[in-house]
Amino acid sequence: MTSDAIEIQTHTGPSGVTGMPGQPALSVITATWNRPQWLRRALKSIAAQTYRDFEVIVVDDGSDNDTLARYEQIWKELDGRFILNRLSLSRSDTSCAASVRNRGLQTARGRFVAFCDDDDYWNDPDYLAVGVDMLKSRDADLFISNMRGENDEVVTIPSWFPNSPRMTRGLLVHQSPPVHELHVADLMAVMHHHYPHPNGCIVRKQLLGRAGYFDEQVRSGEDINFILRLADYAQSILYCPQPMVSFNVTPRNSSYSRRKNIDRWTYVAQGAGRAGQNSRHACVRRCARAIEAWQFRLMARQWCKEGQARQACRDAWRACRLSPALGSVVLLARTCVAAVLKGR
Repeated sequence: MTSDAIEIQTHTGPSGVTGMPGQPALSVITATWNRPQWLRRALKSIAAQTYRDFEVIVVDDGSDNDTLARYEQIWKELDGRFILNRLSLSRSDTSCAASVRNRGLQTARGRFVAFCDDDDYWNDPDYLAVGVDMLKSRDADLFISNMRGENDEVVTIPSWFPNSPRMTRGLLVHQSPPVHELHVADLMAVMHHHYPHPNGCIVRKQLLGRAGYFDEQVRSGEDINFILRLADYAQSILYCPQPMVSFNVTPRNSSYSRRKNIDRWTYVAQGAGRAGQNSRHACVRRCARAIEAWQFRLMARQWCKEGQARQACRDAWRACRLSPALGSVVLLARTCVAAVLKGR
């Protein structure tokens, strides 16, 4: 990750200021690529925050010239805290979501870090104020907000963590909005099925020094890998059950959605496995194995649909070996029987 991989373009807002004087308390990392209409919404939601002591590092992963031209109008509506970093074209050819975010983290100056991808936004103007204040007052490492899912700006998922009482059984440390202490074991129990996203997390920079940045060896599911490692190294975690962040679930023609299901599940399994290899907590290792196993179960079912009995049996065995839950055992039995019958 050399410095010449980034071309920094500082756009000035109406004030003409080119940056925050001194060191900002918080850095926001926004990754973008050819989505100016969504990027504008994301940046406006950041600008609307009641908490003001931040810088925003927008990392553009090689957008086309039409998109870059539209940035001029977007930045006219912003101030000098918003900085655009363009990855060089030669570098962006091999970039991924993890590497793009890491480029932003390389230049982040804040003691805290937040993330807001271009297609998501913060729906509560007090998100940063609550998160940073609670991290400071409780000397915590990680603040996680509940999210809501939106399809074409219509809320289709009111809560990202439905039926998750373990998320709020910790000590209530703030009333409005409610904020609870969250034990790593309770978070891992929920992460078997519902994953926090970095866009709903505020992280103490020191935690990144212990847990590391995004794993660039993970081409998809890097967010799950990242959260597992953050939770593993965090000394204290806080959770707000009020959805302060909106996550875009609108179907779109992105590189993620174009990727075959088998490839995507393989990458997620790889990312979970890498996160669990050197975990400090047993509950994180168990959760990582369960996530990895679930991806192999998904692959086995897909192979069955395609009539590939041997591949299905192979991945069902991997799932059972990683996490011998009843569902994995039943799936293994079914796929083995199917393989035997097909062999006849």
